[in-house]
Amino acid sequence: MLPRFSVLLLAGLLPLATGGAQEAAATYVTDLLERAQAGDAEAQYNLGMRAAYGIGMNRDEAEAMRWYRKAAEQGHVTAQFNLGMRLAFGIGAEKNEPEAVEWYRKAADQGDIQALINLGGMVLNGRGTARDEAAAIALFRQAAERGNTEAQLNLGLRYAAGEGVLRDDAEAIRWFKRAAEADNPHAEANLGLLYAQGRGVAKDEVEAVRWYREAAAHGSSDAQFNLGVMIAAGRGTARDPAEAVRFYRLAAEQGHPFAQVNLGLALSEGRGVPKDEKEAVDWFTQAAERGNAGGQFNLGIMLANARGVAKDEAAALAWFRKAAEQGNLEAQFNLGSMYGNGQGTPRDLVQAYVWLALCSRSGWSTAREYLARADRALSKEERDRAQDLVEVLSARIPAPAPVQP
Repeated sequence: MLPRFSVLLLAGLLPLATGGAQEAAATYVTDLLERAQAGDAEAQYNLGMRAAYGIGMNRDEAEAMRWYRKAAEQGHVTAQFNLGMRLAFGIGAEKNEPEAVEWYRKAADQGDIQALINLGGMVLNGRGTARDEAAAIALFRQAAERGNTEAQLNLGLRYAAGEGVLRDDAEAIRWFKRAAEADNPHAEANLGLLYAQGRGVAKDEVEAVRWYREAAAHGSSDAQFNLGVMIAAGRGTARDPAEAVRFYRLAAEQGHPFAQVNLGLALSEGRGVPKDEKEAVDWFTQAAERGNAGGQFNLGIMLANARGVAKDEAAALAWFRKAAEQGNLEAQFNLGSMYGNGQGTPRDLVQAYVWLALCSRSGWSTAREYLARADRALSKEERDRAQDLVEVLSARIPAPAPVQP
């Protein structure tokens, strides 16, 4: 997160702009216009920039495009890049991705690193040109080899995932380390992950924690969350529940939903922090509203049991359903049980059967026991309808990992 700065105005030290200064600015713009009209590419570029941002003249995107184009046609590299970007997004002119690609390519051919990256993005996504993953990666590589940390991170991610290249964790680490030399927090966080998992390097949780700390200090919410997990478990560092909570909170305050869930759990149980179920509900709610299944399940638990919030079984049922539809086993079990018992909803044994059957795919013995009870209470017609619903939902909801029966 970027720091905020305050500007203090000290009376008597900063005089207001005078008419003379305004006249000088107007004279400068007039001089620029004369040089631009005479064909000076640098003056044309500067006029374009001033028109784009309203510096010393009225803001006029179309006028900015006109001057950028004149400068670009004379080979001005920054004007070529700006022209490409505006055409790619339809700023000051109708969107024209094929022409944007042409101008990005011209700027890239002159060595503009950001043009290489933007062109790579267009080629990768087939915008304004045929999609060509290998060509896009070649462009990213050029930018990366010239020291661009964004491109270095991108290459590292692609080697780690095997996207457009053969998966090569060692090569991913090499590029992440290049980007980390410039304190790129995302590269540092990914180095921590690879060391923690032993991918491309011998597993080293101490080294993982070191990289997570670097990335966390540079504001990476992923690193703050992962560091909290490592500290809470005593992996690669001394176990310290209070310090784990501190890092969960840092990540949670940046909107990291998994950190919000873990912070909520710590608060609900009083682990590393005084127990505060009301605040736990607040964090579960934030994670749930971001679509996090863990947040949805735990919010359902708090609502069903009147912990930190008034009891509301209908609301609990709704949150369990959201989590269950994402494959959360406990939510599927609770949803089936609530339908079977008529909690927060009229009793519905068909729905009970459906959610318990989905949960039972994991091999969970308790879910199978409850499913058998629901099955015995169904008529043949109800059972057929329930099994049809299970088949439909099974195709949509991912099968869970097996659990101990």
